[in-house]
Amino acid sequence: MNKTNELYSAIKEVLNSYSPRLFFWHAPINIGYPRGEYELKRLDVDLIEKYLLTINFYDKNTFLKIQELADILDKEISAATFENPNFYFKIVNTNDRQIINESDASIARLMFTYEINVYRRENPYE
Repeated sequence: MNKTNELYSAIKEVLNSYSPRLFFWHAPINIGYPRGEYELKRLDVDLIEKYLLTINFYDKNTFLKIQELADILDKEISAATFENPNFYFKIVNTNDRQIINESDASIARLMFTYEINVYRRENPYE
């Protein structure tokens, strides 16, 4: 497995352990509500390998459940360090939580972001 896929797999495992209805890019259409989708974007800044993790939670007609899901996820992963034999990563809350207006007014959407700092162990692939 290459470095990027290994990282994505580790992040997916962490996110799904706290929120099993959270999917990379697109949730299955038949999954129902509430549900979440996330994406990762590489940020080329500094000397640390960084990613922007964007999470969107969706529900029907109410923000109460998705606010609660976001609070639980934030409490569990924010500022925590997760380890892997080849690297470790820290998830940092960016304090950027927004209610997004959807074209379908019956859909409640909450978007929030984290920064992920990745620290590779010395030459794990050599």
